[in-house]
Amino acid sequence: MNRNNRCSRLSLSALAIAGLFFSLQAFAMDSKLMTLDDLRLDYASLKGTKVKVRAHGAYIFDTFYIRNGPTDLNPLIVNISNVSRDQRRQALQQCGDSRSDCIVTVTGAVGVVDYQPGIIAERIDF
Repeated sequence: MNRNNRCSRLSLSALAIAGLFFSLQAFAMDSKLMTLDDLRLDYASLKGTKVKVRAHGAYIFDTFYIRNGPTDLNPLIVNISNVSRDQRRQALQQCGDSRSDCIVTVTGAVGVVDYQPGIIAERIDF
């Protein structure tokens, strides 16, 4: 392999890494971490916006909710049909017991879920 081929391969690798970095940076800027209370208060202005919310997760009757804690009587519905099977399994296993302390970070778009304010999730981190 001559020197020009190695240089061009290195340049392509550097460009690929830079592209990945800027994609991750755009994603981080695209979704802002916020509290569940702020999401509830600003729901109307956030519709269609990508957000990250850290809260307690609960998987009850085939529906995933997030809430401030076990005594929060105003949960927010999260549509998890677009997240990976492994993440859905984790939600079921880790958040299916109401006595468990299941803290999650949900990333997704603010929208309507089952005719109610909610999040259409792209990812759930446990």
